[in-house]
Amino acid sequence: MTSSNSKRIAKNTLMLYLRMLILMMVNLYTSRVVLNALGVDDYGLYSIVGGVVIFLGFINTSMASASQRFLAFTHGKGDKFEINSVFNSVFIVHVIIGVWALVIGEVGGIFYINNYLNIPNGKFFDAHVVYQISLLSFVVKTITVPYTASIIANEKMDAFAIFSLVEGGLQLIAAIVIQYLNTNRLIWYSLLIFMSIVIVQLCYRIYSHVKFEECRIKKSWKRKTIREIFAYSGWNLFGALSSVAIDQGVNMILNSFFGVVVNAARGIAFQVSAAVSALSGNLQSAINPQIIKNYASNDIIKMHRLIIIGTRSCYLLLLILVLPVVFNINPILVCWLKIVPTYTSEFCILVLINALISTWSVFLLTGVMATGIIKRYQIIVSAITISNIPICIILLRLYPNPIISVWCMIIINIIAFIARLYLSSNLINLVKSTFLKDAIIPCLKTTIIAVIICWITCMNFIPNDSNTFIGVALRCFVILIESLIIVYFIGMNRNERLILNNFISTKLKSTK
Repeated sequence: MTSSNSKRIAKNTLMLYLRMLILMMVNLYTSRVVLNALGVDDYGLYSIVGGVVIFLGFINTSMASASQRFLAFTHGKGDKFEINSVFNSVFIVHVIIGVWALVIGEVGGIFYINNYLNIPNGKFFDAHVVYQISLLSFVVKTITVPYTASIIANEKMDAFAIFSLVEGGLQLIAAIVIQYLNTNRLIWYSLLIFMSIVIVQLCYRIYSHVKFEECRIKKSWKRKTIREIFAYSGWNLFGALSSVAIDQGVNMILNSFFGVVVNAARGIAFQVSAAVSALSGNLQSAINPQIIKNYASNDIIKMHRLIIIGTRSCYLLLLILVLPVVFNINPILVCWLKIVPTYTSEFCILVLINALISTWSVFLLTGVMATGIIKRYQIIVSAITISNIPICIILLRLYPNPIISVWCMIIINIIAFIARLYLSSNLINLVKSTFLKDAIIPCLKTTIIAVIICWITCMNFIPNDSNTFIGVALRCFVILIESLIIVYFIGMNRNERLILNNFISTKLKSTK
């Protein structure tokens, strides 16, 4: 990996980290303000009605992933005319999706609201207005996807982060404004959120139009490219749908066996996992375009190196965050929730372990996506992962303990990783033994050493009898420092330590 690419990835990762941290704080505060301003009924109604378009948004996410892949791939080739042609093809695709979603949403969504949604008396008009605004918001976001995909493909993560923060700021302003309104707060809040979305999407479009020559609407789109995007997205959607089916399916199984208390514990565990994993996910966003571009330019060796380094870095980055949580899970849950549902701590620990294992597959999938040949991959991997549901049912009948569902998920995830490694190695000529030696073994070695040292520290040097915020923070800080030191000396090789040292020294000098 060249020095310029390393610096670009480091800079993009830093920008995305800052974006995520600020947005997390803004969203947490905004949720509290909106709940207090709207009240429980209106807040619940907004969440339910907005949830009607979640499935459409899920389709949009899969299409956005496809758009980023096609644009990044074309950038790797360096043909400016072809880049513009692909952009226009992607734009046409998203216009079609927007129109299709509007029609389906108007027919299906209104039918669902009128016949199946449990709405409080006197709130039917509000529900329909909020739904129409939510649907329009979805359409606006859909048509703007090609522009956000271009920003990511061009690796302008600073602009992406700034616009995301602007959106978070506007939504916070909307939450504050409705506190001073006396009537129709729900409708006004929906309108203000819609206005914030329109403003931010216009910013994306204007910025892309000014900065990137390819973002010009011309008659350069190709039917062949449009068909390829739809075909690619279809199989991508198939894989993503299987993940949603597994998540909801296991939730329903646990509900039928044990009731809502276990669902609450599982939901809390996945919230913890999502919060921790989101930070390491920013590294994925920074590296993914580079992997696709290297494949497009036929620089396979550099692509392999990025996949290996990205896998190891993503795992170790997540490990640094996971260890303080795992070794302090009970006091963290008590400080956060006060009343902790049964099985919550066990769920949290195992779900975080599963999140660590999942990082081994992330960049293998990016390599497969770069080839565009994902049909066989998605069918085989989805078949393995969907087996989670019947196996979980059988195991719970034999051994009725909810924790067995997470162990089942972990084992299936490991089997799916083996399949992913086999399939991706054939598609991108990645040597399996090299990937295991340079990516997976260092991760396992670092984990074993870190767990032993942190366990010894917790058992002998850190008091574990205080559930106060200061006590929990102190224990987390000590383990975090230990994890950083172990990852630095054990998880990273000599060259990576030199790159990190140079990056830090450069940043320190620039601040003087």
